[in-house]
Amino acid sequence: MNSPYSGESASPYSSDQSIGVPSPPTVVAAFNRPYDAIHHDGPYINILEQPQSKFRFRYKSEMVGTHGQLKADRAEKNRAAFPTVKLSKWNSGPAVIRLTLYTAEDNINQRKRHVHELSGKNCNKETGICEVVVDEKSDYTAVFQNLGIIHIAKRDTREIIKQRKLEELMTLARVRKPHHSNEEIRRSITPTDLKKIDEEAEEEAKSMDLNKVVLRFQAFQYDKNIESYRPITLPVDSDVVFNLKNATTGELKIVRMSACSAPCTGGTEIWLLVEKVRRNNVHIKFFELDENDREVWKAYGEFADADVHHQYAIVFRTPRYRVTNLSTSVRVKVQLERPTDKDTSEALDFTYLPDSLKRPRINLENTLEEGKPHFSDLPPAKRFNISSYTNEAIDLSNNSKLPLVFVNS
Repeated sequence: MNSPYSGESASPYSSDQSIGVPSPPTVVAAFNRPYDAIHHDGPYINILEQPQSKFRFRYKSEMVGTHGQLKADRAEKNRAAFPTVKLSKWNSGPAVIRLTLYTAEDNINQRKRHVHELSGKNCNKETGICEVVVDEKSDYTAVFQNLGIIHIAKRDTREIIKQRKLEELMTLARVRKPHHSNEEIRRSITPTDLKKIDEEAEEEAKSMDLNKVVLRFQAFQYDKNIESYRPITLPVDSDVVFNLKNATTGELKIVRMSACSAPCTGGTEIWLLVEKVRRNNVHIKFFELDENDREVWKAYGEFADADVHHQYAIVFRTPRYRVTNLSTSVRVKVQLERPTDKDTSEALDFTYLPDSLKRPRINLENTLEEGKPHFSDLPPAKRFNISSYTNEAIDLSNNSKLPLVFVNS
């Protein structure tokens, strides 16, 4: 029996683009189908609300109870908003908008189905894909609420990609040969096919970035003639969503600082408790703003890689302030800075103090007002007469308090 990759079959590895029929939205499709049947000037997906740029990806073991949901980038405390898309230039009945996670390479043509999965309302637990039906009543607009992103462990990525590719192969064979049984289709897969799947899965698993994704939207309509769903739009990707709890892309935050002030001469040791950081990808920036919020001075705290403890604490020394002969304290700002993407934490207040070693000493003798008593005029303090203590026994049987003993003058 011929391989599904050969002859008249529609293989994702071949150059045959004669088949424009995709798998139904409920079936996982991890490759980019040829979209020759789609009119480029026809219906299209318009993203009305982009997802927030940073969101915590959670492992399945963490998906217990209530957790935060993926919101729109423009969402505010008093304004709930979620990723939203609209099917434009379409009025031919209900359609399905499918949402899938894809990798986030800069080159869109290199993006592939991500191993991470979506959870929440309208999401399939087995495939990690979400689907929303839109029609004229909803103005062909889909709002994706209660979304979570399930983080798949690195060790599982290769096997998941391999299984998905095998399912794709089976699905394409079913579409091309609808009268063949699953067993016949399964037997048609050759060792060469399996080897190619294994090689591609290995390569994709190595290069896949597990800390960022994009949301891919595409619209489908059920075609009664072929008894399957067909795409009616090209896929559209959202902006990149980064894993909030990752040291490379997560949110920078100073949790606690052992001191909020130090001498202007610098060199004071301070401890910072922070959210997870990467030791070779974080700076501690001190800076000063003028009345127009323009930066007029900056310097960086000094520390080595060994001073970053388990990615959650940093021991550093303060930099020298630009003026070291201060007569009064000066307030500046301090924040974390990540060199790779120039991201920063919320800035905290920090105070530079005059150097105590350089402050003038006060001569008390010269400052005494005339007529006021001098310390030398005070009578000497009386000394306790130790011998005057009595040797009276104290009864502690009733847990009574010790009596006060007065010293005879």
